[in-house]
Amino acid sequence: MQWRPISTGAVLVMGCGIPTAAGYIQAAEQQAAHTADVLSTEQLQPARELPTNPPDVAVALTEFIGEDGPNSVAQARLMFSPTAAVQLTTAVWGTTDCPAAIQALHDQMLDPSTYINAVTIPPNTWSTNGDNAAVNGCAVTWNDLLTDEPPPTPPGPLPGRLTLTRRDGKGWLITGYQAC
Repeated sequence: MQWRPISTGAVLVMGCGIPTAAGYIQAAEQQAAHTADVLSTEQLQPARELPTNPPDVAVALTEFIGEDGPNSVAQARLMFSPTAAVQLTTAVWGTTDCPAAIQALHDQMLDPSTYINAVTIPPNTWSTNGDNAAVNGCAVTWNDLLTDEPPPTPPGPLPGRLTLTRRDGKGWLITGYQAC
């Protein structure tokens, strides 16, 4: 509380700046407007950075899983809604959060170069319905970079079955996750 002198003619009165009900309402409205602006900016920015079509979500997820380091884990985490992040964490045994799950999937890499660079999302493995989509990451394939033939075993973990929602008409967010 701030004390300030208030002069009322010849009498000096010590008072405090006590906000009126209208002052509280105005401050609350200003704070709500500021919060809405911040949330809108935070929601639009990630939407702009999300993949712009459903197959690219699976490709980006394999790239982030295949790469190593905190930056790739952080970027992969941004692709998941809070619900999908919990589903991923639950599906990847022994992990306690989404970053740990992404790292655990990375630790399953057999051939990171092929995993990142040769993934293929067949056309019949994904579908859209307005602002909702699904990608069957259990059906993705890879080609050997040298022979153009599929490797005998996948070069790393399958990305899983992904349920997607388009955010702000821009990028696709993983809103549901199921392991293969």
